[in-house]
Amino acid sequence: MSIPSLQFILHPQERPSTYSIVRYNIAAEKGRARRAREAEMVTNSVFSTSAKVLACDNTIQPSNTAPNPKRIDRDNPFDGKPEPTILIIGAGTFGTSTAYHLAHIYKDPSKVTVIDQAPSPPKPAASIDVNRVIRTDYANKLYCDLACETIHPWFWSEELGPYFHKVGWLMLEEEGSNLKARIKETFLGRGSTQAEDIALNKICEKFSSLKGTSTEGFQSSYFNPEAGWCDAAAATHSFMKAAERKGVRRITGTVTELIYDSSSNRISGAKTSDGRILHAEKVLLSAGPWTSQILSSTEDSLNFTEDQSIESQIQATGLIAAYYNCSPSEISSLTTYGNTTQRTDNSCPVVVYGGLGEIVPPGKSNNLMKYANSKSGIINSIPTKSGARKISIPADQYTVPEILKKETEDMIAKRVAPQITKGKRPDYWRICWDAQSPTEDFLICAHPDKRLGGLYLATGGSFHSYKFLPIIGKYILNTLNSISNGEEKDKAWGWKGKDEKWVDVHERGLLSVKAVTKTELSELFRRGGEVSVSGPRL
Repeated sequence: MSIPSLQFILHPQERPSTYSIVRYNIAAEKGRARRAREAEMVTNSVFSTSAKVLACDNTIQPSNTAPNPKRIDRDNPFDGKPEPTILIIGAGTFGTSTAYHLAHIYKDPSKVTVIDQAPSPPKPAASIDVNRVIRTDYANKLYCDLACETIHPWFWSEELGPYFHKVGWLMLEEEGSNLKARIKETFLGRGSTQAEDIALNKICEKFSSLKGTSTEGFQSSYFNPEAGWCDAAAATHSFMKAAERKGVRRITGTVTELIYDSSSNRISGAKTSDGRILHAEKVLLSAGPWTSQILSSTEDSLNFTEDQSIESQIQATGLIAAYYNCSPSEISSLTTYGNTTQRTDNSCPVVVYGGLGEIVPPGKSNNLMKYANSKSGIINSIPTKSGARKISIPADQYTVPEILKKETEDMIAKRVAPQITKGKRPDYWRICWDAQSPTEDFLICAHPDKRLGGLYLATGGSFHSYKFLPIIGKYILNTLNSISNGEEKDKAWGWKGKDEKWVDVHERGLLSVKAVTKTELSELFRRGGEVSVSGPRL
């Protein structure tokens, strides 16, 4: 019986001059509904060494036989070593990706336990939303290379591919910024770019769905057709379920503190609010904006100074987003590409409105248009149990200050695709909480304090980590096994000392030329008057 094949053209930024073509032979697994993919290189093009997706072994193959593919994200840092029990606290981007990669390399995946405060998918997590942007557009080479590596699984992965919509990305550049030029320079340094400049007065001509969009305050724009968005809640759930099918245990519970073994100077597990005690040889704290809350009691008991605390590295920060439920006719207008009448997901692109925010179009599986306010930096500080200091923790995600609602509507919603928002209020609002570092670099390292052996950190997503869901876990696995991820990544993702210079680049997650001033949530409520709770109607 012949096996159907699917031809797939790799991301153009992975080629020196020509596209590389990969044919995926798809066959049904015996006794299982899930399909397996095998890859066969059918051109002599070479992969970029910095972002390979497939690495074929060197075994000589008969001329009529495809080479045996070896996924580099299946390399096993624990190979030949005992498999330690691992407790992953938090099932967001970092925790889910780590569980997935451990599930595929562990001989006994049941040694891996994931705990989160909510069932899968965890609704409070930053990674859970109706839509998250998937892009390769970075001025920073490290993250551009990483994004070009992660884009491939979004195209072809069985677990993630169905949830990705390649609609492209339109970025409007604010006056006085040089971010666009630096992004394109980074692309060109990799060998190619699909990004094309678009005159501001031609935007509505190219994208009829953006008719009436204001370009005041912007100097230029460009479009990258290789970007898009995904249904983050469904994709994260799918990735975690793949890990569970392999044997990873996922449980629900709220971790209140870590278990500290003073006799061995190690973290040996965690306690939950309902009294359960979970032990593991290695503990990965990937709790995002809840990281400080979980660590604070241990830090206080060991008399950590401010410079030693996790708050010196990351801060729980909130950004707000408005969601508009689109009617069938509005969906039709958003899915009309250019001057044609063909209905396609390529119609309305993701719009990056400078450093003000992002607009993500609805898909055919949901009718929600998302307007995200990137300038709405919120913090919620509370004293620790000991009262010795304050830490930042998330507040209720659906209780949004009225002052920020008005700012979002005036600054973004009324200015981009105004035909969608005219005469309407959002159907619901949400505060998206994430752990943000000053440099917007991730924090992926062993805890540096020698008293906290066995504790590893994977946090600091800084509002741009979700796109790395397919691959970031393999780098975390290296950290769990004390293997370097390379000098550049180790430095960027390591714990920063008090004498190290921190640069607030503020362009990786929020793409702004100006640092966002964070405001206490309580102060915003005082300024904004009434408080109303607006939950989703999904």
